[in-house]
Amino acid sequence: MSVRVYWDVPALPVFLFEISRAITEDHPVQSLATVLAVPTPLNFDSARNQYFYDDQQGASTCYYRILAYGEGGAITYDTGFFQQVVFPSFQTVRPVNHDWDVPDRLTYRTPSGQGIPNAKIRIYTKPDYLANKLTNPVAVTETDNDGRWKATTFLPIGMNYIILYEKYAQYGPDKIEISL
Repeated sequence: MSVRVYWDVPALPVFLFEISRAITEDHPVQSLATVLAVPTPLNFDSARNQYFYDDQQGASTCYYRILAYGEGGAITYDTGFFQQVVFPSFQTVRPVNHDWDVPDRLTYRTPSGQGIPNAKIRIYTKPDYLANKLTNPVAVTETDNDGRWKATTFLPIGMNYIILYEKYAQYGPDKIEISL
């Protein structure tokens, strides 16, 4: 099966995009391609005003991630993982990690304050969480040895989110609600 992955034109200057895919949220991430940030008929849909990449081995159930690189190779945007039914927008997302709003606010800790390593972090929209639609989180990452997030996620603004932390058979699930 083939999947065309779309993403918006970033607001800041970008040199190239890196497209990655994971078969499921628990599978390793595979880098698929890099696309120059120069609109051509091979990578840009002018009617939609969006870049695209045709994943010849993709499926609608795959998770995709687009990293945008500026001059000097610095990552300027990260869509986080998404399924193609969601159209990521670089203009309307906000970075969220363990330091969201206040340093270490979202670090996962034991009641005694120790960081919990290697815990899964799944983020859902509040409506999906309340409807028990937990098969497609909007973002997934895990914690490092100090309970901090291994990766920053980028979430659309204007929504409430439920962050679920869990280290299987040891801690959680624990939840925190945030509003963007």
